[in-house]
Amino acid sequence: MVTDIWEMKQQQSSLETTSLKSASKASVAKTSETIHVRLPIHGMDSFTALLIVKTPPTWMRKPTNVDIADGGRIVIECQASGDPPPQTTWKKIVDGTSTPILSSDRQTSFVIQAVSVKDSGVYQCEAINSEGSISAVFQVHVKGS
Repeated sequence: MVTDIWEMKQQQSSLETTSLKSASKASVAKTSETIHVRLPIHGMDSFTALLIVKTPPTWMRKPTNVDIADGGRIVIECQASGDPPPQTTWKKIVDGTSTPILSSDRQTSFVIQAVSVKDSGVYQCEAINSEGSISAVFQVHVKGS
C-alpha cells in the first residue's frame, strides 16, 4: 500500500503544496473551495479523497481613517476572507472600552448616513472564524460646520 503525506501551508490566501512523499502517480485537482487528490492504492486504479483546508481570516479590504464634513455620508469597508467565512464585528472604542455596534456574517461595510461631530472617534473592525481572528483600528474625524 502506498503511504502519502500532504503538508499544506497558507501563502497569502492561496495554498502551496510543500511536500508529497511516496506518490509518484498522484494527481491533484484544485477547485475554488476544495482540493481533490487521486492516489494509486494497492489493488485499485485510484482513490479520491476530499481535503478540506480551513484558514484563518485575512484582509481583502482593510478600513482606513476618515476625515469628513458634518452631515456627510461615510461608507467604511472591512472585508476578510477565510474558511469558514469570518463574521465581521464593528465596534466603537470610547475611553479604552470597545462597544459592539454591528455584527454580521455578510455585511462588509459600515455606513453612517449623516455624520455628526459625536460620530468622531476610534472604531475597530474585527473578523473572526474558528481558525483565528484579525482586527483593524481606524479613526473617524468629523469636521464641524
